[in-house]
Amino acid sequence: MPPNPVPSIAEARDNFISIDQGVRRCARCSCKHCGKELVENITRMRSHLQQCIRYTATRAASANNEHVGDRRTKLDTYLATAVFTGGMKFDSFEEGRNPWLRKAICEGNPGYVPPTRHRLAGELLQDGYNRIRTKVLRALDHQPLLNFCTDESEDHAGHRLANLSAVIPGLGSFHLVSQDMKSLRFSAQKLSDWVLEQLRIWTGDDLSRVNSITTDTCNIMRSMHQYLERQMPHVFFLLCDSHGLQLLTKDVVSHPQLQR
Repeated sequence: MPPNPVPSIAEARDNFISIDQGVRRCARCSCKHCGKELVENITRMRSHLQQCIRYTATRAASANNEHVGDRRTKLDTYLATAVFTGGMKFDSFEEGRNPWLRKAICEGNPGYVPPTRHRLAGELLQDGYNRIRTKVLRALDHQPLLNFCTDESEDHAGHRLANLSAVIPGLGSFHLVSQDMKSLRFSAQKLSDWVLEQLRIWTGDDLSRVNSITTDTCNIMRSMHQYLERQMPHVFFLLCDSHGLQLLTKDVVSHPQLQR
């Protein structure tokens, strides 16, 4: 068995107590762990701690607690990231919500208690978001060419939104930003200006990195293509195939002969 590491000078001083010897010439001290008295000499103090069974046990327990704490923090962060990326409910890991999922997590990690919905909705969710955001930003910086998707939508309050996502090979599609267009008229010119502004932000003001832009097939998007083509003639402008198929399917099922 390898010898225990020699404690530092600071550790030696922290683990001994000075003894008041009155008029005696040699200062003495005692070990906080086993009580053994020594002449207050830093070399002897360090040598003693290296062999002190109680000090070694205390140090090992402290290191183990730090390891357990680090592991608990990692598990909390992983679960928060799973909630963020998977759109899961904040109470997904609580007792009674999904007992088999909770059991699977706890069985593999004895003594671990999954975070409550309040912790997941608080600082843990922010931590998970920051981890994913950092990963996405790093991936964007390493891509020589970037492919974007933009569309319009409404939130639960009925506000008109403009959205922008980036498609990163090997990682998938990532939502970058949504902008509330407020009560202003939602026009091709207004949307084009917003898209161009965002592209400059996400490409570091280097529009030559934009490889393609995909949109749906509505008239506003088609007009936006024409405007942006004049600004970025090198870009591929694509219409969403799935949206086109939806419109085709709608026309087919709406045919008078199928309505009879």
